[in-house]
Amino acid sequence: MVADWGFGLGKQRDLIETSGYFVDLAKIVVAISRVLPRDILAKKIRLYQRNGIQPFPGGNFSKSPSCRDGLKSIAGEPWMRGTRPSKFRITPSP
Repeated sequence: MVADWGFGLGKQRDLIETSGYFVDLAKIVVAISRVLPRDILAKKIRLYQRNGIQPFPGGNFSKSPSCRDGLKSIAGEPWMRGTRPSKFRITPSP
């Protein structure tokens, strides 16, 4: 697994070229998916997928019960197609 903190497409290509063989998952961390321009995020996700790496959102965005509606709202976004919905599990607060 690799944690993607929003590095550029060039660095992402370099990472995949040099060590992509060892990477099966790419966690798009924290709020990067909301900060990056959508076209860049879509390119990043497609690049991972084309190389057999499964991207998924991570960080507080995907863990906080208060973000439940936020997850539902982005799940249908074109740039999220192909990500694993099972990674969106949210445990309600006690």
